Amino acid sequence: MACKLNRVNPEAWFAWVLERIQDHPVSRINELKPWEYQAVIETQKA
Repeated sequence: MACKLNRVNPEAWFAWVLERIQDHPVSRINELKPWEYQAVIETQKA
């Protein structure tokens, strides 16, 4: 649902999370949410 609300492709977001989660600190897990992914993608497009 969060992906849909943030207009994020759920498969692309899940792949992005899987690439990062292993080395990502638990204290910063909120950085892997769909709206954070959307911000990263928008930054890369600019």
